[in-house]
Amino acid sequence: LLALQSQLMQCERALEGYMDQKRKTFPRFYFVSTPHLLEILSKASKDPAQIMPHIPRVMQDIATFTLDGYIATGVVGCGGESFPLTTSVLCSSRIEHWLQNCVDSVANTIFTMIEQALLSSSGKSKMQWLEQYITQVALVASHIHWTVDVSSTFHAMEEGNETALKEQHRRCHEQLQELMGLISQTDLSDIIRRRVMNLVVQAVHQTDVLMDLIDKKADSKNAFAWQRQLRHRLNEKTRGVLAEICDCTFTYGGEYNGDNIRLIITPLTERIYITLTQSMRLKMGGAPSGPAGTGKTETVKDLAKQLGRACYVFNCSEQMTFKTLNSVFKGLASGGVWGCFDEFNRIRVAVLSVIALQFKQIFDAQRQNKKEFYVGKEEASLHMNCAIFVTMNPGYLGRTELPDSLKALFRPVTVVTPDNAMICENLLLAEGFSDARNLAKKFISLFDLCAKLLSKQSHYDWGLRTIKSLLIVAGSLKRQKRGVSEELILMQALRDFNLPKVVTADIDIFTGIIADLFPGVNLGTARRAEEFDKYIKLACTASGMQPEEGLLTKCYQLHELIDIRHCVMIVGKPAAGKTATRRILFESYKIQGRKYVD
Repeated sequence: LLALQSQLMQCERALEGYMDQKRKTFPRFYFVSTPHLLEILSKASKDPAQIMPHIPRVMQDIATFTLDGYIATGVVGCGGESFPLTTSVLCSSRIEHWLQNCVDSVANTIFTMIEQALLSSSGKSKMQWLEQYITQVALVASHIHWTVDVSSTFHAMEEGNETALKEQHRRCHEQLQELMGLISQTDLSDIIRRRVMNLVVQAVHQTDVLMDLIDKKADSKNAFAWQRQLRHRLNEKTRGVLAEICDCTFTYGGEYNGDNIRLIITPLTERIYITLTQSMRLKMGGAPSGPAGTGKTETVKDLAKQLGRACYVFNCSEQMTFKTLNSVFKGLASGGVWGCFDEFNRIRVAVLSVIALQFKQIFDAQRQNKKEFYVGKEEASLHMNCAIFVTMNPGYLGRTELPDSLKALFRPVTVVTPDNAMICENLLLAEGFSDARNLAKKFISLFDLCAKLLSKQSHYDWGLRTIKSLLIVAGSLKRQKRGVSEELILMQALRDFNLPKVVTADIDIFTGIIADLFPGVNLGTARRAEEFDKYIKLACTASGMQPEEGLLTKCYQLHELIDIRHCVMIVGKPAAGKTATRRILFESYKIQGRKYVD
C-alpha cells in the first residue's frame, strides 16, 4: 500500500510538472482550473472543434473560432459578433502554441481593421460603415478621428480662429443626432443596435468634453482639461494604436473585448482613469476603494477595454492562500494581462503579508525592465504590459486592514457615489430617448424618494445596478411602442419593473410618488397578454389549483423579471404563494414547450 501511495504521489508530481510546462508556454492556462486544463490537454491531439467550448476560459469575449478542418479562419464573439481572421491559424501543432497564435492573429486582425476603418470612413454612409466593422473597431476608429479633429481645432485656434472649438462642438452634436436617428430605426439587428448604442455613449461623452473645453476657455492642446482625457491616435512607425492620458502613453493591446455597452464616462471615471494610468506609469498597482455598487471593478474593466488589454477578475475570499495566488501572479506577469482582485481585503492578514512580497517582486522587475524574475522561489517570464489592481469595500464586516508593506505598493483612489443622473441621461440617449435630460431627473428623483420614504427592506435596491437594468426595460418598451410618448414609456417601465418587489404597505406611497413625478399621465393598469393568461390557467388546472387573479398577477410579474434578469429571488411570508407561483409559471412554460431551469 505504501508503495502504491508513493507511486501515486510520483504520478501527481509528474502531472503537475507537465501542466506547469504547458502553462509557462501559454500563460493564460494559469487562469484555467486543473480539471478543465486536463480536459483541454486530453483533447489537444484530436479534433480542434473539441477545444472550442473552452475558448472563453482563455479568451474571455470570444465564444469560438470558425474552423475549416484544422484551420481557424474567423472569430465568433460571445455577443454574436463575427469577423474573419486576416491570417488563418493552423490548429494541429501543440495546443499551447496554436492558441498563442490565435491570440496574436486576433490582435493583428483588430489592428488591420482599424486601419481600414479609418481609410474608408469618408466614402460610405454611417450605416454601411457600421455594418462592415465590429464594435471595437468602430469605437477606436471614431475616437481616433475625434482626437485628430480636436487637435486640428486647437491648431486653428492658435492661428486666430476663436470660434473653432464651438464649430467642432456643433459638428460633434450633429454626429450625435445622426446616431440617434439610426438607433430609432426598428429594422436594426441586436448586434448593430448595440454597436450604435456604444457609439452614442461615446459621442455623448465627446460632446460633453468639448463643452467643458469651451466653458474652461481651453485654447491649446496642452490645456489640462484636454490632457486629462483618454485619447487614441495612430502610431505611424509601427502601424499600431497609442492611447494617451496626461503624460502617460500606452500601446493599444488589440485584445478583442466584445460588443457590450461601454461604461458611461463621468468626472469620477476620469479621475479613476488618471490615478490608475499614473500607477502603471510608476510601475505600481491601483487600489480603488468605496461602497458596493459604485463601479470600482467595472471602471478597471472598462479601462482595460479602452487600452485593448485582457482583464481577469478574481473574487477574493478568506479561503485564498499564497500558493493559489502565486499561480495567478505567474499567469498575470507572463501573459501581459491585467488582474483585478475584487474585495481584496477579504483575504486573511497572514496571507496578505506573504503576497506583499510577491507583488513587490513583480513591480521591481518591471522597473528594472527584466524579462525574467522570481515569484516567490519560482522563476517566471515577465511581460511589461501586465498590471495589477485591487478593489476594496472598507468598513464592511469581515474585511481586514491592509498591511503597510502592501499599501505602499498601490496608489489608492476613493470611489464615492457615482453621478447617477448623468449615467441615467446617457443611457436613455443610447436607448433612443430624445428628452433624456428631463426624464433622467424624474428617474433619479423617484429612486431618491423611494430610498427615503419607503420602508427599509433588505431586498430593496435603489442603486446603480437597478438603474441600468430598468433602463434596458425602458429601451425595449420604446422599440415596441413606437409613437407613444416617452414619459408614458418611462412611467410604465418604472412601475412594472419596481412594483413586484414593493411590499403591500409601501404600494400606495410608491404609486403616489410616480403620479406626482408624472402629473397628467394616465397609465392605467398593467395588461397581461391573453395568450399568457390562457397558459397560466391551463397550468393551474393541471396542478389542481384555482386561477385566482392575485396568482395570475404574480406569475406575470415573475415572468417579466425572468426575461430581463439572470437571477430572481422570490421573497415573502410563509404560505404566501412563493413556491406555487414559480411552479405554476414553469408548468406554463412546459405546456408552451419553452425552455426553463427549475
